[in-house]
Amino acid sequence: MPSVKVFEFAKTVLNKFAGLDPNVLTEADGRAVASYAALYLRDVEVVRQLIVPWLKGSIADPIGLAFFQQWWVSSCTKLEGIPEEDGIALYRELARLFVDAFCPKSMKARHPAKQARTYYGATAGAESSPHTTPNSLANLTASLVLNLVAIGAGPELDKFADVIHDGIGQAEGPDLAMLWLPFLQDLSSKLQAIGGDELANPRYQRVFAPIIRHTKKKYVGPRPEREGLARKPVPCGCADCSALNAFLRDPARQGGRFAVNQRRRTHLHRKLDEAGVDCTHVTQEVGSPYTLVVTKTHRQHGGRCKAWEDRCGWMAGALGEMAGTLAVVVRDDVGDIMALPGGGALPARQRGNLRAVSGTKRKAVEIIDLTGEY
Repeated sequence: MPSVKVFEFAKTVLNKFAGLDPNVLTEADGRAVASYAALYLRDVEVVRQLIVPWLKGSIADPIGLAFFQQWWVSSCTKLEGIPEEDGIALYRELARLFVDAFCPKSMKARHPAKQARTYYGATAGAESSPHTTPNSLANLTASLVLNLVAIGAGPELDKFADVIHDGIGQAEGPDLAMLWLPFLQDLSSKLQAIGGDELANPRYQRVFAPIIRHTKKKYVGPRPEREGLARKPVPCGCADCSALNAFLRDPARQGGRFAVNQRRRTHLHRKLDEAGVDCTHVTQEVGSPYTLVVTKTHRQHGGRCKAWEDRCGWMAGALGEMAGTLAVVVRDDVGDIMALPGGGALPARQRGNLRAVSGTKRKAVEIIDLTGEY
């Protein structure tokens, strides 16, 4: 039991930490608090008094997930200062808080400042948040699931699966691609390592199937349809732009000619560029005044099709990587889950992987050691 001075010092430090703006905290801060609490307070009741009130406000954030993982490493496996049984009891208590507060929609694929990264075919721009990267956040979430498996926290796992099943439809496409698919891939490899009957537990179908379906719907999407000749108007109400917009909206006209002076042509050129209209616009230097020739094109459609094909290729790779797990987890729905948007199919090599693992029985592993995860 720590002395009164140590307790008061720890309380002061943690209170200051809890008062910081969450936007300036990182997963490293969550790990630091867990390590400090486990190594120096050395009493689970003291940790409960100091940590649980603070974690209630950030339990489902990256900081809370990082705390979970480090608490597991420091108190549930290595037994540094706190008895294993007490450490696991508090871990399970915090897990219940996490599941109660968890909302899939709130989990965002944020990135460190001044970095723009590409994850699984989705590019995210730089943001000012210093939160953990999507891959690390996905790994933390998957590790939480495996830790709960290790301590036999079935009710917490079932509720977590229900929360994902019921709420993942509210997640946005980029978050599904950059965070939730990597979470499934990480969880897939961890469940394969456990083996035994865990993989066949129905709770995982409630996790894998909706995440994959919503990712295909919201991120990959259907093949882009070739649009007609109607185009969006430019955002200007002058007389020249009004005439231009009448042409752009007309679904029967592909070409338009506008004989105006240089100043007015420059204005029309600029407005077409700013609006990103799918067309070409060139000046025909014949007569006086010269003529602006606008021709509607389908170049943007080609770009959208290429981007869609890239997303399909990414999805095929992700599904192929999880083929062994999906053959067990989704069972009767595996054909629908493995199908790509637009009627596409997995490459032959990945379909072979799926057939090879179907019906394979794996050996159980009694001990799960996650201390090397970080």
